[in-house]
Amino acid sequence: MVKRKKLNWFNTYNIFVILFLLGLSIFFSFSFMLPKGHISLCWAKESPAFINAEAISNFGKYVAVGTNLGLLTVYDSDGKVILEKLFKEPILDLKFSYDESHIYVKTYSVYAVNIKKNSVSWEKFLKNIYVSDFFPFKDGNLGFIFTSKTDLSNLYIHTDYRGRNIKQFKLPEVYGTFKINASQNGKYLLF
Repeated sequence: MVKRKKLNWFNTYNIFVILFLLGLSIFFSFSFMLPKGHISLCWAKESPAFINAEAISNFGKYVAVGTNLGLLTVYDSDGKVILEKLFKEPILDLKFSYDESHIYVKTYSVYAVNIKKNSVSWEKFLKNIYVSDFFPFKDGNLGFIFTSKTDLSNLYIHTDYRGRNIKQFKLPEVYGTFKINASQNGKYLLF
């Protein structure tokens, strides 16, 4: 008859391994936690209407909210109202210029609103065509995709910061919308 040696799990080596793994798990669980106070509520506002669009400027200086009633409200980082403007149509999208000087408001047209002057600098609109998407570029220029209301035609227009056309070309006819990715300078578009 062969006697088996009794296994002892509580030897020094096994206790060391268990404590080491426990220490690693505690260390890694704390290393992925954000420091206290890192993310916190700065301010809160209530809207008088349904919010269709919102945007935060590139460097966090402004927050903008657009409603289904066409009300644009721009707040500074402290929650103070910087600009309020009422448009005739519902606001569908909002984007800030890279330098935070303008906010672009998409209704059935696109408006460039100068934040400091509290005025509309220009409007981009084409008859029987609506803006399906637009892209503010780092240099201040913009790209627009216009879609026809009557057929499947699409048009891309590249403008300067004043809204003047630089280049335009027709896009292939498609059912649905274009998914576009653009470089920051607007030189390259991926359809």
